[in-house]
Amino acid sequence: MTMNEAAERFYQEIAQHQASGEDVDRWLMRLVKRVEPGRLLSEIDDDLVARIVGERRADRARNKKTPVSPGTVNRDTTELLRRIMRRADKVWKVDVGEMPDWGQHLFEEPEERVREASYDEEDRIFASLRQDLHPIVRFAMISGCRLGECRRLTWADVDFDRSEIRIVGKSKRPGGKLRIVPMTRAMVALLQGCRGHHPVYVFTYVCERPRTSRDGTVVRRKGERYPISRDGWRRLWADALDHARVRNFRLHDTRHTSATRGLRASGNLKAVQKQLGHADIKTTAKYAHVLVEDIRDMMEAASRPGSASRHSPDRASADAENSVKDQKVRR
Repeated sequence: MTMNEAAERFYQEIAQHQASGEDVDRWLMRLVKRVEPGRLLSEIDDDLVARIVGERRADRARNKKTPVSPGTVNRDTTELLRRIMRRADKVWKVDVGEMPDWGQHLFEEPEERVREASYDEEDRIFASLRQDLHPIVRFAMISGCRLGECRRLTWADVDFDRSEIRIVGKSKRPGGKLRIVPMTRAMVALLQGCRGHHPVYVFTYVCERPRTSRDGTVVRRKGERYPISRDGWRRLWADALDHARVRNFRLHDTRHTSATRGLRASGNLKAVQKQLGHADIKTTAKYAHVLVEDIRDMMEAASRPGSASRHSPDRASADAENSVKDQKVRR
């Protein structure tokens, strides 16, 4: 089996049914090109894997300023190729030769950071962001939903009577994993304000520049609203952060912000797990630093009034002198 044949079959059987199917399709096309479409799976060895991993590591990130991160290389190159070859070996019963030593090609990844926006940063971001993009960012900040979940949200997923939203999140299950997100009053008001913008999708943007296809067909009309694409607004988001002087803050950090604020308010890690749709609470445990801070505050608040001064060196000396005086009086 060639690399191209394996990639097409993997997409048909696995990738297209996942919530991240669009991403994997793009990764597969890049991977096939680097491995070479006609190369047999049995010809993929450690030397070849090392070469394509090195090439991918040298790519530039979307912002063109930094190299692709180790985690990205692991996910869209090394682990993807490993999944294809293992499926070919175990399920398709294809000769893949000697399997590469995958562990040697995986980069060490730093622990995922939890970046929370302060309320001042939040205000500055919205003051700098285009008005038509406010709803999706504010919704992400309140709900903790991922960008893809927000972009794909349709009016059919919104139940105003029950004040609930159906979210189809990332999962290995075909079609993704369904979870129910309750709507707060702020979320209800926000979504009510989006009604009438589009017949299908909840979050849209206003086209500022018309677009036409090669044959002259009008694709986008100025002033009309269209669903928000995956990458179409990255520059607008980056420009807003620069203008707001907010550093090291990704759109995904709106999810972290929602989770951190929720955990600080409730102290309930299990509730935050359900809100974010994590299958394993260990994934949610990265937000536990909030609980540690709250425990410290609780311990400080629970300290006896004046306990610090009671145990200070000066107070200890004074207590010792008083004790000596008392003994003299008793004598």
